[in-house]
Amino acid sequence: MPEKIKATSNIETTNDYAAAIIVQIPPQISKLLIHLKEENTNNILFKIQGAMDEEFTDPEELKSETQLTKNSSTYETISEPWLFVRVMHKAAVADSQGKTSCVISASGAD
Repeated sequence: MPEKIKATSNIETTNDYAAAIIVQIPPQISKLLIHLKEENTNNILFKIQGAMDEEFTDPEELKSETQLTKNSSTYETISEPWLFVRVMHKAAVADSQGKTSCVISASGAD
């Protein structure tokens, strides 16, 4: 049976970048699908990072800072071989928090 991942979160932003979701990637997984949605509150900023350790000691930016407008959504794919991936988010305007739902899914080859 192939390896599978499905992780979800539904979190309010803060004024500084914080993790909306973190996943550990099994070696059999070759591509991740990340779906982000702003839950009709306020614009947010997000970025995606990869790392080889759970503490993200030396993270690599896989998707640079991008705005997600109120009540919109986007899909991103990651195909680099990272052990950990996290989606970071924050309010686009200080003290005007948004709410992000995020789903990360993938499956490996048979």
